[in-house]
Amino acid sequence: MKQTTTEMKSDFKSKANSAGKNAKSTVENALETAPEVLATVTEFGKNVLDSMSGSKEKILQTVTTSYNSLNKTIKEKPWTFVGGAAVVGFVAGFLLGRNRSPESSIRSGIMSGVDKIKSEIEKNIDKVSERLQ
Repeated sequence: MKQTTTEMKSDFKSKANSAGKNAKSTVENALETAPEVLATVTEFGKNVLDSMSGSKEKILQTVTTSYNSLNKTIKEKPWTFVGGAAVVGFVAGFLLGRNRSPESSIRSGIMSGVDKIKSEIEKNIDKVSERLQ
Protein backbone atom coordinates (compact mmCIF):
# COMPACT_ATOMS: atom_id res chain seq x y z
CA MET A 1 0.00 0.00 0.00
CA LYS A 2 1.46 3.36 -1.03
CA GLN A 3 1.61 6.29 1.32
CA THR A 4 0.43 9.68 0.17
CA THR A 5 2.82 12.60 0.18
CA THR A 6 1.07 14.07 3.21
CA GLU A 7 1.36 10.81 5.11
CA MET A 8 5.02 10.54 4.18
CA LYS A 9 5.69 14.10 5.39
CA SER A 10 3.84 13.43 8.63
CA ASP A 11 5.74 10.18 9.18
CA PHE A 12 9.04 11.92 8.47
CA LYS A 13 8.24 14.79 10.88
CA SER A 14 7.30 12.29 13.58
CA LYS A 15 10.55 10.36 13.16
CA ALA A 16 12.60 13.56 13.03
CA ASN A 17 10.98 14.86 16.23
CA SER A 18 11.60 11.55 17.97
CA ALA A 19 15.24 11.53 16.86
CA GLY A 20 15.65 15.13 18.01
CA LYS A 21 14.21 14.32 21.45
CA ASN A 22 16.52 11.31 21.76
CA ALA A 23 19.54 13.38 20.74
CA LYS A 24 18.61 16.12 23.22
CA SER A 25 18.23 13.56 26.00
CA THR A 26 21.59 11.99 25.13
CA VAL A 27 23.35 15.36 25.14
CA GLU A 28 21.75 16.33 28.46
CA ASN A 29 22.88 13.04 30.02
CA ALA A 30 26.38 13.53 28.68
CA LEU A 31 26.53 17.06 30.10
CA GLU A 32 25.39 15.80 33.49
CA THR A 33 28.08 13.12 33.65
CA ALA A 34 30.86 15.25 32.11
CA PRO A 35 32.24 16.54 35.46
CA GLU A 36 32.47 12.98 36.81
CA VAL A 37 34.21 11.76 33.67
CA LEU A 38 36.63 14.70 33.74
CA ALA A 39 37.48 14.02 37.38
CA THR A 40 38.07 10.33 36.66
CA VAL A 41 40.30 11.07 33.65
CA THR A 42 42.23 13.67 35.63
CA GLU A 43 42.81 11.23 38.49
CA PHE A 44 43.93 8.55 36.04
CA GLY A 45 46.38 10.99 34.43
CA LYS A 46 47.83 11.94 37.80
CA ASN A 47 48.29 8.28 38.72
CA VAL A 48 50.05 7.56 35.43
CA LEU A 49 52.39 10.53 35.87
CA ASP A 50 53.17 9.54 39.45
CA SER A 51 53.99 5.97 38.45
CA MET A 52 56.15 7.18 35.56
CA SER A 53 58.20 9.51 37.73
CA GLY A 54 59.42 6.57 39.81
CA SER A 55 60.10 4.55 36.68
CA LYS A 56 62.17 7.33 35.15
CA GLU A 57 64.97 6.91 37.68
CA LYS A 58 64.87 3.11 37.37
CA ILE A 59 65.06 3.28 33.58
CA LEU A 60 67.91 5.79 33.69
CA GLN A 61 69.82 3.59 36.13
CA THR A 62 69.28 0.47 34.00
CA VAL A 63 70.37 2.25 30.81
CA THR A 64 73.44 3.68 32.48
CA THR A 65 74.43 0.28 33.89
CA SER A 66 73.91 -1.40 30.51
CA TYR A 67 75.90 1.30 28.71
CA ASN A 68 78.81 1.02 31.14
CA SER A 69 78.86 -2.78 30.81
CA LEU A 70 78.75 -2.62 26.99
CA ASN A 71 81.43 0.07 26.92
CA LYS A 72 83.71 -2.06 29.12
CA THR A 73 83.21 -5.12 26.89
CA ILE A 74 83.91 -3.12 23.73
CA LYS A 75 87.15 -1.80 25.19
CA GLU A 76 88.23 -5.31 26.19
CA LYS A 77 87.31 -7.01 22.87
CA PRO A 78 87.03 -4.38 20.11
CA TRP A 79 87.70 -6.76 17.20
CA THR A 80 84.77 -8.95 18.17
CA PHE A 81 82.43 -6.00 17.70
CA VAL A 82 84.08 -4.91 14.44
CA GLY A 83 83.68 -8.46 13.06
CA GLY A 84 80.09 -8.65 14.30
CA ALA A 85 79.24 -5.33 12.67
CA ALA A 86 80.77 -6.51 9.39
CA VAL A 87 78.78 -9.75 9.45
CA VAL A 88 75.53 -7.92 10.25
CA GLY A 89 76.22 -5.41 7.46
CA PHE A 90 76.96 -8.16 4.96
CA VAL A 91 73.81 -10.13 5.84
CA ALA A 92 71.61 -7.01 5.76
CA GLY A 93 73.05 -5.96 2.41
CA PHE A 94 72.56 -9.41 0.97
CA LEU A 95 68.94 -9.65 2.13
CA LEU A 96 67.98 -6.12 1.09
CA GLY A 97 69.82 -6.25 -2.22
CA ARG A 98 68.14 -9.38 -3.58
CA ASN A 99 65.64 -9.12 -6.45
CA ARG A 100 66.32 -5.46 -7.06
CA SER A 101 67.08 -5.59 -10.76
CA PRO A 102 65.78 -2.63 -12.81
CA GLU A 103 63.73 -4.97 -14.97
CA SER A 104 61.80 -6.40 -12.04
CA SER A 105 61.13 -2.92 -10.64
CA ILE A 106 59.82 -1.64 -13.97
CA ARG A 107 57.76 -4.78 -14.53
CA SER A 108 56.17 -4.61 -11.07
CA GLY A 109 55.40 -0.90 -11.54
CA ILE A 110 53.69 -1.54 -14.87
CA MET A 111 51.69 -4.46 -13.48
CA SER A 112 50.62 -2.36 -10.52
CA GLY A 113 49.39 0.38 -12.86
CA VAL A 114 47.56 -2.14 -15.05
CA ASP A 115 45.87 -3.64 -11.99
CA LYS A 116 44.69 -0.20 -10.84
CA ILE A 117 43.28 0.63 -14.28
CA LYS A 118 41.57 -2.76 -14.48
CA SER A 119 40.02 -2.22 -11.05
CA GLU A 120 38.69 1.22 -12.05
CA ILE A 121 37.20 -0.15 -15.29
CA GLU A 122 35.45 -2.93 -13.36
CA LYS A 123 34.00 -0.40 -10.89
CA ASN A 124 32.70 1.77 -13.72
CA ILE A 125 31.14 -1.24 -15.49
CA ASP A 126 29.40 -2.18 -12.23
CA LYS A 127 28.04 1.37 -11.85
CA VAL A 128 26.71 1.41 -15.42
CA SER A 129 25.13 -2.01 -14.93
CA GLU A 130 23.37 -0.85 -11.76
CA ARG A 131 21.97 2.21 -13.50
CA LEU A 132 20.70 0.17 -16.45
CA GLN A 133 18.77 -2.22 -14.24
